[in-house]
Amino acid sequence: MSNHSMQTHPRSGRWWMMVLLMTSALAGCGSGSGLGPVGDGVAGCDADEQVFRFLVPPEHDLRHHSAAAIATQINRQFNHLYCMQLVEREDFTDTTEWDRFRGTANDIDFTAIDHTALVRIWQYAGHPKYQLFDLPFLFTSGAALDEFLDSTTARTNLAASLEVDRAVLLGYWRQPMLQFAATGPIVEPNHLAGRKISLHRFAPTFYQRYLHTSGAALVRLDDAEVSTALQTGVVDGLDIRIDRFEDLATVHLLDGLTMTHHRATVQLVIIQQSTWQKLPTNHREEIGRIIDKVSAEHRAQSAQQEREARARLVARGVPVRTLSDAQRLQWQQAARLD
Repeated sequence: MSNHSMQTHPRSGRWWMMVLLMTSALAGCGSGSGLGPVGDGVAGCDADEQVFRFLVPPEHDLRHHSAAAIATQINRQFNHLYCMQLVEREDFTDTTEWDRFRGTANDIDFTAIDHTALVRIWQYAGHPKYQLFDLPFLFTSGAALDEFLDSTTARTNLAASLEVDRAVLLGYWRQPMLQFAATGPIVEPNHLAGRKISLHRFAPTFYQRYLHTSGAALVRLDDAEVSTALQTGVVDGLDIRIDRFEDLATVHLLDGLTMTHHRATVQLVIIQQSTWQKLPTNHREEIGRIIDKVSAEHRAQSAQQEREARARLVARGVPVRTLSDAQRLQWQQAARLD
């Protein structure tokens, strides 16, 4: 696969096993299904169908699976009316994704963008609302985050932020939450002092300030650089998802993981406002229900990833700590969220 976009159609045979992971509603949507060639925007769709294009990362990303589930259900429910294709980009990043979604070519209808990309793009444009997901220790667990994402506040107040960019918010997905790990236990805020903490290059500015004021030195790294940095002493602490922690070749250099659930990573499922407004009201409602269902499944899958990764780490003898209520209160007070 090249670094250019490859457009595929979720009715092709190679999609069925993947979609089974997310939904049992499997069906085709017309006789013209198949894998479209690079650059052919309507391959796999019937001539009488309106084509929706959903921009996705490569298949290893859970967003890809969820988009495939949405496409399968829309293609079944609206057979001969609508046809959703996935537009896969090998060089997918949230910033390039947003640029593509907002581009003048107007060839992308749906995508699921990481909230951190919007914070970076909007930080000087007066749209700070999505920074709330960067507030450390605001949510006590993935379940608490999911409860908020299902709330009226999230669906109305936050959705309004997107209107200036001519996008309509249809759902929220999320990744496993971030935890702390280091060469020594991190269970209290003062345990960050003097630590060299690895931080993703695109970590939010607000969150970087929080760690810095806690006495940590921040080292910005890409995921692929973390193990080498631990081996060479460039870092001695991690800000990391549990599934990525589990995959590290250098877990043995660390004194386990503390389940701090200190920061969220949320993706927004959005559609072009111009596309949405052209759809009949009853079609919007049905598409909304489909996306709600898949969004709930996506978040459940993220929670399951976290539980399974934790169980495997414990089985390997890796310490996995849980904060007590008193310890969590210390972190919240340090972050001025008490």
